[in-house]
Amino acid sequence: MQDIRRLHRLVCLSEADIDTLATHSGLLQAILAERREEYEAWFRETSAWSDGDPPFLPTYLESFIAGEYGRDFFRIQYRQALYWRNHDCEHATSISALSQMRSLFVDQLMAQGGQEVARSLCRVIDLAQAIQALVTHLVISLQRYQEVVDKELARIHHSCETLLMVDRDQVLKAYTDHLEWKSRVYRLALGEPVARELLPLSENACDLGRWLDAGGLEQVPEKEREGLRSAHRRLHRLTRLAFEDADAGRPYGILDYLADIEAASDEIVDIFGQVLYQRLRRIATQDLLTGLGNRRAFDQRLRQDLAYAGRARVPLGLLMIDLDHFKQVNDAHGHAVGDEVLRAFAQRLEEAVRTADSVFRWGGEEFAVVVFPKDKAALEQVAARIHECVSCREVETSDGPLRITLSIGGTFLDAGTEIDAEALFSLADSLLMEAKAEGRDRVVISRATGP
Repeated sequence: MQDIRRLHRLVCLSEADIDTLATHSGLLQAILAERREEYEAWFRETSAWSDGDPPFLPTYLESFIAGEYGRDFFRIQYRQALYWRNHDCEHATSISALSQMRSLFVDQLMAQGGQEVARSLCRVIDLAQAIQALVTHLVISLQRYQEVVDKELARIHHSCETLLMVDRDQVLKAYTDHLEWKSRVYRLALGEPVARELLPLSENACDLGRWLDAGGLEQVPEKEREGLRSAHRRLHRLTRLAFEDADAGRPYGILDYLADIEAASDEIVDIFGQVLYQRLRRIATQDLLTGLGNRRAFDQRLRQDLAYAGRARVPLGLLMIDLDHFKQVNDAHGHAVGDEVLRAFAQRLEEAVRTADSVFRWGGEEFAVVVFPKDKAALEQVAARIHECVSCREVETSDGPLRITLSIGGTFLDAGTEIDAEALFSLADSLLMEAKAEGRDRVVISRATGP
């Protein structure tokens, strides 16, 4: 529970004030009894309260003059604040009600010379307003955080459609669940029901726990691993406490460790968000079918390698490759078999080049290889190896072995030759078109001469 003594200091409620109220409890009870109906009628009219429910919980009004302003007072005031919220009573109305209560007592106390009692009671009412404000702050914080979460979820689902399709290890679901974790605990603290399956009590029962246990921890930067594990254990331990308090009708008890839950949740989201961001970066530049770099990755790498070749004054080669008559494979055997062919070719292509060379699926049945050959003959040898690895071996598929041929167009760039990436690609692509026009199943290599 929030430190009630801190709130006492905030409103300057002293032990002397409490003693004064206890001494004059009889007078205060008489005033409450005399004006209770009037006060309740005022509240119903001001708040447009429904006649079906009482506006005040049992002991709420009595708590102001009971002489005990510790944990029980906090509990009663907190529950009343939630009760009013559940009846759509605005914060301004609850504050007005407390201000009206101040007038209800103070007018009569002052008329009877009870200035000291009036001052002490005003501090108790200030204490009640502080508790009301605390609940209101919790409500506003939940609303604001939920807005942030909703925007983040919308952004994720808008920009991560590809990840959603390949989220086999549930990394995205684990992230979004923990993104909403804090708001769900807020709801428990506000007395709202939350399904237990949305906040699993065991750290091994949630998607993040299962992901970590299945080896996902290896994807987390090493320096962050222990912090993630620790925050995850702490979050689940505190969540168990939150459900215990909520089940026992003590939602206010969650406030004692709500800040710790927030800190653990934020730490998990921050660390796990980095993992998700790195995965998104990989997927953004990776062809999902073959695992090769995609067209975006090709464009980036070609510019980088061309810039390096210019600085280092070394040769560069670009090969564009097309699987011949690939449409006939799809038409005759289906797209699933076509995908098998593409994956098999991608594997052979990587085997045929050096680790220093870069392989990409440019699009459809077209592939690209960026090479650093020592001369034009070396580039021709790479192209010949690629051509041979396909044309000399059938591709095994679920529909039986298939023979595939390919056409290659390549351009060799001498050291020191100036040309931009678009022009280099255009030349290699035109040579590929030339190989296809000459009957396919062949290699055409030419030297780039620059602008």
